[in-house]
Amino acid sequence: MLSAWSDHDDDLLRQNVKKFMKNSHELQDSEWEEISSSPGFVQKRSPYECKMRWDVINVEFSGTKGSWTQEEDDTIMACKNGGIQKWSDIAKLLPGRVGKQIRERWQNHLDPTLKKTEWTIEEDLLLLELQKKQGNRWMMIARGIDGRRWEHAIHTNSTHLLIGYYSKFNSIR
Repeated sequence: MLSAWSDHDDDLLRQNVKKFMKNSHELQDSEWEEISSSPGFVQKRSPYECKMRWDVINVEFSGTKGSWTQEEDDTIMACKNGGIQKWSDIAKLLPGRVGKQIRERWQNHLDPTLKKTEWTIEEDLLLLELQKKQGNRWMMIARGIDGRRWEHAIHTNSTHLLIGYYSKFNSIR
């Protein structure tokens, strides 16, 4: 397993990316290949790892992170409604944001199919039944509960276990 990026590796990545950045174009795969093979990294990194890390530290460096604006939310909604499916394509329209941030914003806040209400007793019982059948395969479980994400299913299940829902469920069956 790879170790975390050190400050030294981040600095080296910044230096190498600056060498290739001309006219603020997006780097090509061959350029990421060269960057990843540059001497000096504490641990060997793949081109993909370098690009993903650049997306993180570039956002940090540019200072664009934190709270989402209504304009950003509106742009995401317009893109999704207009048929743009690739998060990276949407990110090009939102300077300082990366595809991963946009995907998480959509999935956790903007998706109109997402239920934001309290879980119903029926959903609770369905969640416990699915967990009993599926084990801890939370993505599979969440697919069986309309409008709920797997992270919400985990949180709800653990909360209910703490307050004794599981024993209540078993007594109902």
